[in-house]
Amino acid sequence: MMNRLNKYLKLIEEYPDFFNNKGKDSIRIITNPIRIQEEEARLIKEFRSKNLTESHGYIGILVDDSYYLIIRDLVEFPNGRIRGYLRFINKASLEGGEAVAILPVYKGKIILLRNFRHATRDWELEIPRGYGENGISAEDNARKELLEETGLIAQKLIRLGILHTDTAVRSSPAILFYAEIIKLKEFDFETEEVISNITLFSQTQFENMIKQGNIKDAFSISAYSMAKFEGFIK
Repeated sequence: MMNRLNKYLKLIEEYPDFFNNKGKDSIRIITNPIRIQEEEARLIKEFRSKNLTESHGYIGILVDDSYYLIIRDLVEFPNGRIRGYLRFINKASLEGGEAVAILPVYKGKIILLRNFRHATRDWELEIPRGYGENGISAEDNARKELLEETGLIAQKLIRLGILHTDTAVRSSPAILFYAEIIKLKEFDFETEEVISNITLFSQTQFENMIKQGNIKDAFSISAYSMAKFEGFIK
């Protein structure tokens, strides 16, 4: 418990902005170490009494991955109820890195990757995207990810806006971009990316595939919608 909690308390100390409270009407994070230990013990006891897994009551850093932290904060709701609440934090965001997703368009056609995703255990049609990196702007990161995943260079790159894919548990957004492509090229995909090919779709095809459930990726749908709102796609 102490290792989990000590790492968590260090995180609070180093990145206080991620633990800000917004007033009495919000969900408030309790950061007092003694209070956390007391409430964690109570929660564990409560789960045990219900024959539930006691780890559901653990507070602190639950998973420390290369890309993500999964933490459970001790929070107090406006009605006074106190319990644990999960959050996923993109590690790059701690140092100011911004995740990006890029909608590449070539002569009015949308460029999508056919990418195998472990989480869904299926092939997905998606726009290129990537994690943020410390010391690199969102724009430069977008150009880098586009080049690394497709071999394409954006003649014009326009920032569309931000997207939170899951405001319930994910702390940081992605920055969405529109990329104008003027030249296609052959490209050898990285094996670890598990991308089978690049495909071009007309706007009608793209929208019909959303309706049919063939395109389900939130980044792709949101970036397309924003680009259409801004008039980059007619």
